[in-house]
Amino acid sequence: MKKLTVLYLACLFVTEKLSGQDIHFSQYFVAPQLISPSSFGVLNSFEAGLQYKGQWNSFTNGYTSFAAVTNKSFKKQENVNSSKAYVSAGLNLILDKAGDNQLTHFKAEIPVNITKRVSSRGFLSAGLYAGFGQLAVKNDDLTWGSQFDGYEYNAALGSNETSVLQSKNYLDCGVGLSFVTLQKEKETISLKNNMGISVSHLNRPDYSLYGMPDQRLNMRINFYEYYHLYLRNSSLSVIPSVLFQYQANAYELVLGASVRKAFKESADTRQSLSLGLFYRLQDMCALTCMAELGKYSIGLNYDFNISKLMTTSRSFGGLEISVKMNNPFRYALASSKVMGKQF
Repeated sequence: MKKLTVLYLACLFVTEKLSGQDIHFSQYFVAPQLISPSSFGVLNSFEAGLQYKGQWNSFTNGYTSFAAVTNKSFKKQENVNSSKAYVSAGLNLILDKAGDNQLTHFKAEIPVNITKRVSSRGFLSAGLYAGFGQLAVKNDDLTWGSQFDGYEYNAALGSNETSVLQSKNYLDCGVGLSFVTLQKEKETISLKNNMGISVSHLNRPDYSLYGMPDQRLNMRINFYEYYHLYLRNSSLSVIPSVLFQYQANAYELVLGASVRKAFKESADTRQSLSLGLFYRLQDMCALTCMAELGKYSIGLNYDFNISKLMTTSRSFGGLEISVKMNNPFRYALASSKVMGKQF
């Protein structure tokens, strides 16, 4: 925890402002493969999930985002405790619409990683992704100030706007590195710590609908860490996390933690409820609820706007919903101490 606290304080001092150029979700921990291609294939042999987010729709035609992710590890269950490296691969599908002109962003990515067990509980993963993206805009329904003839709107007048492409296709790629440690908690194996760094848009794709080659999408550097802290002699646990992203001159820092109550946990069944509070620097506070029902989990999140926009938004931000299914590996880890308790 000391290491995590120092990291939190360091990020607070270096972060100047919050902004973003890529699609992002407040429940970033539901599908971390959207952040890094190395962040899956250790805890679960198979995962699939859906996410939805509506942002600013309470007072304008804001953002509506969808994501569908899946991944599969090609390590055989009977060899799960082997130190031999193995491959995992996945698929990310993202769709985002925004504004009156329906700026639409679709993206498909294939993340692949190689994982190797480097200690009794530690796993190192290195991954990369390749993807295809498309931007499209509908601008034939827009009106411009130059089309006012002195009395009223006149569609026959020109917009005096630079010609804009209706769509733009591009290729994208990125890399990531993660270190994951597992924890034995009675009859179950769960995530103890997941820490990683990744770089998106390595090739800086041409992203401009104006056909200007010097306008390219900047590389995005991401750092994330999740830590699962079990409380002694209790069914409660605390899961603090941090996400820091840097792109061009934009910074994003998300800090938060969830308190998890386990009702039933075994090798075949998990039943729990988590409540969390997250803070995106100078932008929002989010309340999160996550229910685990066996191999399935359902998440609900709401962002409360606390930026300068709150005068207009009245603090209403966005609703986010997630559904996820996973098939966990069955490891045979040695007993360990969790906050002083021997298992």
